[in-house]
Amino acid sequence: MTAPDPQTGDNARARTGVSRRPTVVAAALLALGAAALWGSSRMTWVRAESSDGLGADRVTDLEGARWAAATTPLALALLAAIAAAFAVRGRALRVVAVAVAAVAVAAAVPAVQLLAGGGDPETAARIAELPGRATVTAVTVSPMPAVLAL
Repeated sequence: MTAPDPQTGDNARARTGVSRRPTVVAAALLALGAAALWGSSRMTWVRAESSDGLGADRVTDLEGARWAAATTPLALALLAAIAAAFAVRGRALRVVAVAVAAVAVAAAVPAVQLLAGGGDPETAARIAELPGRATVTAVTVSPMPAVLAL
């Protein structure tokens, strides 16, 4: 906090009109977005049922961190943006804002793809690392984690 000016009694922030309030609000929203994205990465996005013809059918839950592997690193990038928002001013702050927008788009793409197109059995088999002889018999999409990521 800025010390009062001994001659006028005003503090420097009041004289310049600079307020930290928008930055604090932005930081709170970034923290909320990062928490939502991280929470989404821990939830089951897709459930794949498979059969290999040798044993019982297998059910594999694919969490957001597996289905959309970038969710956790993108949440960390949002947290880093909080520190950057307090550290920079002017044009550098605009660059941070553009980077945050790019992170938001990158986080939204897999969620929108899943909601719009549903779960792809081949993709589910690849992500679940099923053996070559196994076939995915059913794919169930949980929309709530993808919506939370958005």
